[in-house]
Amino acid sequence: MKLKNVLAAATLCLSAASAQASIVFIPTDGDVNFYNLNLSGYTLAMFDNDDMNNMVSADHINIPLPSSLVNITANGSDYTASNTNGSITLTNSAEFVLGVFDGTNWLTDNGATTLGGNIYTVSFGDGANVLTVDVQVSTVPVPAAVWLFGTGLIGLAGIARRRS
Repeated sequence: MKLKNVLAAATLCLSAASAQASIVFIPTDGDVNFYNLNLSGYTLAMFDNDDMNNMVSADHINIPLPSSLVNITANGSDYTASNTNGSITLTNSAEFVLGVFDGTNWLTDNGATTLGGNIYTVSFGDGANVLTVDVQVSTVPVPAAVWLFGTGLIGLAGIARRRS
């Protein structure tokens, strides 16, 4: 019985660590390239990943259609993301999230599929439409500490099983 409890806790920890409201991205080469924007009538924007829970009032820069380049440059311990629509500060890292404005609400992404070479198709949905954009970036991986913690719990489960 104890083994089942330990395995359930390990599974819960690993699944909770990988769940997120939206994907956090980092630039691959100091800039972010956007392609194939399928967002007619919507506004795509870049936000600091620290502002992702408050997109309504958060600073952001709009990404112009149909393709765009956002430059990411170091700014002390922070980074500045800039394009023809202005700039924002990405605090503590060059990490960012994407949002789509449908005229009333900000929508976060529904996920991404890789196209290879650090290019992803990111999808957004508003219930009626599926909107997509291709972006050349890297996703932020789940920290190695989470995987080590999970394997440690599984090891403890094996020890507990051996004792009983």
